[in-house]
Amino acid sequence: QILISEATLQEAGPIVHVNAPLQVEAKGIEKPLTLYEVRGIGGEYNLLLPERAGAFVPLQQEIPLRYTVLEGKHLSGSMFKGSFVKLSVEGGEVRSTHPVAPLSDLKLQLTDPRGTEIPGDLYAKVVGKATDTGASFAVRFTSVPPDVAMFLRVFLSSSAPPNA
Repeated sequence: QILISEATLQEAGPIVHVNAPLQVEAKGIEKPLTLYEVRGIGGEYNLLLPERAGAFVPLQQEIPLRYTVLEGKHLSGSMFKGSFVKLSVEGGEVRSTHPVAPLSDLKLQLTDPRGTEIPGDLYAKVVGKATDTGASFAVRFTSVPPDVAMFLRVFLSSSAPPNA
């Protein structure tokens, strides 16, 4: 992921291809910063970064989760509840009553539909707002332990359309 400021985007000019802007609050800065994720560069270079694989699949049944925001390498201390409403092998969309700022790092603990915790902590980065109106934010997974990966694959396969 390559992020640039508005000033850098203006300096680079229309040759740079970016996604929609992200509003990010940084320590020591009063106003939110506007950052852009670079998708590629045009002109004589004509290079685009590969699209992330796998669109989010709406889940037939939400996956309950608990999460905490990481501040540096430390946990914030507060644990919040939410649920995945959409999912892919690379990330998902979370419904929660607690908003999380873009680019925040999260530690998540998943539970199965019966309420049993899935062993292992899932780590993710908030990458923006959710596309689903019922969700709060979208995440990209940064570290997925084997048990969690298996659980997510099984859940995704059961949520796939019949002719997929």
